[in-house]
Amino acid sequence: MNTVENNQAPRKSYLRGWLIWSIASSFVLFQFFLQLSSGAIVGSLMQSFHISAFGAGLLASTYYYVYVSLQAPSGLLIDRYGPRLLLSLGALVCALGTFMFGFVDSVWLSALGRVLMGTGAACAFVGSLNLIARWFPPERFAFMAAIAEAVGMMGTIIGSTLLAMLLSHYGWRECMVGAAILAVFISMLIAIFVRNAPAHAVQMESSLQPNRFWGGIMHLAKNKIAWINGIYSGLMFSIVTVFVALWGVPFLMRSHNLSLVHAILCCNSVFLGVAIGGPIIGWLDGCFQIRRIVLVSFAFASCLLTLLIIYLTILPTSLLVVLMIILGMMISAYVLNFAVANEIVPNYLRGTSMGFTNMLSVCTAPIMQPLVGLLLELMVNHTILQHGLHNYRLIDYQVALSVLPLACFIAGFLAFLIPGKKTTL
Repeated sequence: MNTVENNQAPRKSYLRGWLIWSIASSFVLFQFFLQLSSGAIVGSLMQSFHISAFGAGLLASTYYYVYVSLQAPSGLLIDRYGPRLLLSLGALVCALGTFMFGFVDSVWLSALGRVLMGTGAACAFVGSLNLIARWFPPERFAFMAAIAEAVGMMGTIIGSTLLAMLLSHYGWRECMVGAAILAVFISMLIAIFVRNAPAHAVQMESSLQPNRFWGGIMHLAKNKIAWINGIYSGLMFSIVTVFVALWGVPFLMRSHNLSLVHAILCCNSVFLGVAIGGPIIGWLDGCFQIRRIVLVSFAFASCLLTLLIIYLTILPTSLLVVLMIILGMMISAYVLNFAVANEIVPNYLRGTSMGFTNMLSVCTAPIMQPLVGLLLELMVNHTILQHGLHNYRLIDYQVALSVLPLACFIAGFLAFLIPGKKTTL
């Protein structure tokens, strides 16, 4: 009888882990929506606040400035206090920031709302990965991390499509206030159902002594592989944060004469590609020693595909969607960077390591989002610019967006320096 009960305990823990991870993933899904909704409302932001493309890029990227800066600290706090507390509080802060962003009329207060959104969302993805590390076997990490990304991407497809349809009936402000209410509900679910670790497991945060912890952080910061690993992820993920999340929608509206809804659907094809490619790559990484091959080849393939999408504007929309899906499958290689981050540190620093990697993953957004806007402005005659996306020519978008294939090209060379599986410090 005891043997049966002992066998059932891990099974119950495993099933409960799926439930807890699913609830935490709803916050990941929501923060993806916040990150990637800017492309649908960038034109409305320019009109509402009477700002240029560069100003709109700065306002949108305000979210990322604080989101990036808090990645390592959020990982530190998760390692110290556990993911449940950080995730539930983070969702509440997200709700406050989203409400402020959608409600106020001042561009400065709207920027403050974006800051609060980034502050609350900073722990979402890192907390989800930390729960995976606590509730699932180590060999399942890359696959589960990829599933987490796939869930976020598929949810974003649904959410952004719904947002596009709602924008045709309601204003962007009303949509943001509705999103804030949803964030409050997510916070309640996390507080009620999520637990830090199985009852029979040793609580990781209990072993965290300050001297040991800060020594580990300094060791991580001095680790060249940790920096290269995170920068690679950031360069690849810029396709999502810069193109799909912000400038891809107006570009496709100009290059292919698509409506707002159709341009968003086309961009969302990248998410579908990530949702397909990520789990496959994660599963293959658990079975075979092909990590470096995938990282190198997928980066160079992403460079080529991005060039085709930006410059071959004669492509029919159906073929463009196919290329977008394949591009998403290629850039999904970045999920392996979190597996690397999980392997190169001791257990008590896993949250901090993944936060550090995620920080570098999204640090390209606050740099490249306004950079593309600035390049757009430099390409036009300022005497006729009237704060509207319709003033930019196709060639303006193509030149400005050329930073993206360049980013993937650089990532391909960095991938040669990233180790294979099971590398330790």
